[in-house]
Amino acid sequence: VLNEVVYENLNEQIWAILNNTPSVICTFHFGSMQIINHFFAFHKIDYAFIASKKMLDDHLGDFLEMAEVQSKVYGNIEIDFIEADEYNTVFKMLKALKQGKHLLIYIDGNTGTGYNTGNLNLSEIQFLSKTLYVRNGAATIAFLAKVPLLAVIGYRNYKGENTLRFFNPIFPAGNEDKAQFIADTMQRLYDNLSSLLQLFPDQWECWIYLHSFIKSDNFSYINMDVQNHVGQCYQFNKIDFGLWKINDEGYLFCKRDYTTYLVQSNYYEYLKGTYNRKVVREEIDEELITLGVFVLA
Repeated sequence: VLNEVVYENLNEQIWAILNNTPSVICTFHFGSMQIINHFFAFHKIDYAFIASKKMLDDHLGDFLEMAEVQSKVYGNIEIDFIEADEYNTVFKMLKALKQGKHLLIYIDGNTGTGYNTGNLNLSEIQFLSKTLYVRNGAATIAFLAKVPLLAVIGYRNYKGENTLRFFNPIFPAGNEDKAQFIADTMQRLYDNLSSLLQLFPDQWECWIYLHSFIKSDNFSYINMDVQNHVGQCYQFNKIDFGLWKINDEGYLFCKRDYTTYLVQSNYYEYLKGTYNRKVVREEIDEELITLGVFVLA
């Protein structure tokens, strides 16, 4: 498997960390993800894999089967599995680092964070021109254990070759502010992702739930003074809204915050009829203007 892999930025400093120093290794659900596991197995790099309870419940058998195959091909390797949402997860991760093992964490696995954006385990970062809430446990552990944090992303390059791109390691200093280190580190890690995502957007698996962790007030409209525009023409805001049907039920969909509105069939047909024509203020419900469904033409 590894004979055809292209390595980027796998320099002496990174090799020294992988071979001699326990670290927090961060990656993303991007490209050919199993290449990273094969890389560790081939080079006899012991690590603990951090995943949610649901992930381990659903796929632990697959992970163990893959580890068994790798042991037959590459020789024995020690892999631990740690549930990310246990009460003593931090203790287990610190213990694994103390034993000289690396921690492998998919940091874009936000499915366990829920919608509580006040959660202390979440950080706000800037991502693709929006504010995103992301898990910050990887940076927190690196800070507490004072170990390097190393990012690696597997992807397919323009030639279709499996590629492992390593990024420069991040070292927590002894005297820096914890909160600042965590914020800066998570921003840097997602900047690494962004650099590849803009070239290969189809290789990231997390688009499907990304909207759940975007800061919603990024999309707020300033309520329009509808009274001042009586007699003027409006048009359906196709940039921010769309119409679609499931069976016989019609929906109005807000692309800004992913809100979906069920609308009655006659009202759906009315909105559909205005999709490509201008309408005057008197034809439109005030609420639709306030929401931004209709904007001045």
